[in-house]
Amino acid sequence: MALLRIAVLLTVALVARTSAATTWHVDAAAPCPGAGTLASPFCNIQAALDAAAPGDEILVEPGTYFERLDFLGKDVELRSSTGAATTIVDARGLGSVVTFGGGESRAALLSGFTLRGGDGIFTDLGAGIHCDGSSPTIADNVVEGCFGSSSGGGMALLGGSPLVIGNVVQDNGADFGAGIYCAQGTTAQIVGNQIVSNGFSGTTGGGINVTNSAVLIEGNLIEGNRSSCCAGIYVDSNVQVVVRGNEIRGNFADEGGAGGLESDPHTLVENNVIADNHSYSDGAGVYAYGGTYRNNRITGNYASVGFTVLITNGASFDGDVIADNPGIVGTINANAMNGVPIVLRRVTISGHDTFEPVLSSFVGPLILEDCLIADNYDGLFVTGDATLRRCTLSGQDVSAVRLYFDGHVTLESCIVWDNGAGLVPDTGTIDATWSIVEGGWPGTGNSAADPLFANAAGGDWSLLPGSPAVDTGDPMDGVSGFDLAGTPRRLDGRLDVGSEVDRGALEFDNVKLATSSPGPGVLKIDLTGTAGLQTFLLAAPSAGSLSVEKWGTLGLNLSGPWLSSPWPGAPSTVTVHVAPAFAGVPLVLQALAGPPGQLGFTGNLSNAESIELP
Repeated sequence: MALLRIAVLLTVALVARTSAATTWHVDAAAPCPGAGTLASPFCNIQAALDAAAPGDEILVEPGTYFERLDFLGKDVELRSSTGAATTIVDARGLGSVVTFGGGESRAALLSGFTLRGGDGIFTDLGAGIHCDGSSPTIADNVVEGCFGSSSGGGMALLGGSPLVIGNVVQDNGADFGAGIYCAQGTTAQIVGNQIVSNGFSGTTGGGINVTNSAVLIEGNLIEGNRSSCCAGIYVDSNVQVVVRGNEIRGNFADEGGAGGLESDPHTLVENNVIADNHSYSDGAGVYAYGGTYRNNRITGNYASVGFTVLITNGASFDGDVIADNPGIVGTINANAMNGVPIVLRRVTISGHDTFEPVLSSFVGPLILEDCLIADNYDGLFVTGDATLRRCTLSGQDVSAVRLYFDGHVTLESCIVWDNGAGLVPDTGTIDATWSIVEGGWPGTGNSAADPLFANAAGGDWSLLPGSPAVDTGDPMDGVSGFDLAGTPRRLDGRLDVGSEVDRGALEFDNVKLATSSPGPGVLKIDLTGTAGLQTFLLAAPSAGSLSVEKWGTLGLNLSGPWLSSPWPGAPSTVTVHVAPAFAGVPLVLQALAGPPGQLGFTGNLSNAESIELP
């Protein structure tokens, strides 16, 4: 996992010492008590912690140390000489293995130990590591076989701002947060760890439990944890929690819901893989009780008697892929609370064969924009109120949209094509405008013409040149930004100096950009699209979002340095050798193409690509 590798590199950088007044030595095989020198090391670690002054280093030789450790508020660096596999600290069930309770800072370091045998019966919080009001660096340790009577089997992070990086937290147990428990306003950073196989039936938050704390959870593997509910991550916070770039996989909530993750309104969840989790009831992959979701992949999750993804309390999704989740009841249940809509933007929902609708909404409003619902057994089922704008619904076996009771659905600039049945109002009502509906549908601007998908059978619902969906969406739709695939909206696809939006989830573009880096300092740029157009390559060191009339949305930031260069038209592949000074600098690239000599009047911006050269 890329972020995990980054985290390991960060470990080295963050724990690098500046200057230590004294290096103390510890060796379990040495005669006791010892003097802490290389020639006469201490025989136990706590003796070195007692003797050390802030800024000192303690170097521990391999062995098993039967003791409990307290940093005593000192910013010292405690390291093993050979790593966690050979250096073990065992508390023998007598309390927390390690305690930080005196306001230690990030300069206090615990690195390279296996911690086991912790028992929270004496503290209730933190059987492996009890960190209270302190901000140490906890790096490259293994915390295992520790059991808290209340919270934090592996670790309890209470207040402070600790950095927890590159550790393995496994086979621990507690009622709340069997792996890691965060509370009392901690701003902990939990980065690049493996949090695996923690918890048991009766636990809440088998992997990580966050309560009222602004925690960063980034680049971790959270796998195989178990609890009654919320087996992977549980968040109940009054301040923002960021869950980013993790693999949340194979966790099991055996009595309730939220096998992978439960969020609250203060949670930002982005760029995670949430896969193969299991729950008894709703939310096998995600129980979104509020929160902002962006660009996550949610796949392979299974609920015994509930929905795979439960969305409520104002949660929003943008750019997520919800695909190939097995189940019995259905895949997604999206219900608004107190009139606050559920909003899904640029979300792909595909590949579900459960014998129920893939997306059910019993209480509206529900809003879908630029979404693709494709290749499912059944489509959208509504008993409340739903609005779909610029969505594509194709390849459902049963129906695209089905209503019951007094359900009401509005479709604007949508494509409904090649479903078992298209729109089935039953006892509800469906209003459609500026949409393509197979078989036709009454309403302003509607069409029954074949939308000309590029290759729907192969999973490509983009539009071919000449599609009747190009530039024929609602002329009053002033949407800016990007479509499902990151292509700018309101392009002049016909290059006739118009700027109407296309129908469906995918805007037709005359130029597309792909980038890669085959090696250090080498940038490969591929352009595809309509031949014969004049093309420019735009580049800048940061992203932006600016709607440019007739061209679409500019995805790079013009407020800083940027350049524009004439470029071979599509199709073309160009390899560029970049100066070493640009290595590691993030770049945003975007192409602009249009008829020769007419770029001042019309053209198309491509998708924006971000890349960082090695």
